[in-house]
Amino acid sequence: MEYNLPFVRQVQVNRRAGRIPAQILRSFLRHDPDVILVGEIRDRETAEVAMQAAETGHLVLSTLHTNDAPSAVIRLKDMGIDPISIASTLRLVIAQRLVRVLCPHCKKQEPPESWERAYLKEASFDLELVYHEKGCELCSGQGFIGRTVVYELIGFSEADYEVLRRAKSVQDVVDAAKEKGYKPLRFCGLKKVSEGVTTVGEVMRVCG
Repeated sequence: MEYNLPFVRQVQVNRRAGRIPAQILRSFLRHDPDVILVGEIRDRETAEVAMQAAETGHLVLSTLHTNDAPSAVIRLKDMGIDPISIASTLRLVIAQRLVRVLCPHCKKQEPPESWERAYLKEASFDLELVYHEKGCELCSGQGFIGRTVVYELIGFSEADYEVLRRAKSVQDVVDAAKEKGYKPLRFCGLKKVSEGVTTVGEVMRVCG
């Protein structure tokens, strides 16, 4: 479904017609937009044009397929993007996953099982009680109703220029992000476990 919004212009990619992401981006830049949304960055050419747009003062929002937020930096470098461009333009990366939400009518609070304790200990998360799914008529016996998001984010600034430029591995980015309070996806998931929103098993399934 597409939405018609005021002051928003949308163009669909059509490779047969020659409308590829990089060419569309270049056409958009001629109109000097305030914000540019790129559905997904899949190749070097699209990434380069997006970076050039950001370097000239445009706010560029896009998606990139990686396992987590820190991996986005290395993914761009693997595409062949100049580390200086990445360091100059990248300001925020958000990674997200969906976990199932426990049915509020039948969830049951119990001590964690041995495998759950091991997972919590590995994540340095101490919980004496966790919720488990049971199943009832209201949730069709599934124990879950709906989904919610777990996320992690890393914000970058000009002070992180050298970190981004020199990063050779995901761990380099993680180490720098931790100094700024970075918390991984699993931490967000287990926080929702502590709030009774989801289960340890869901977090393990989605976040690893």
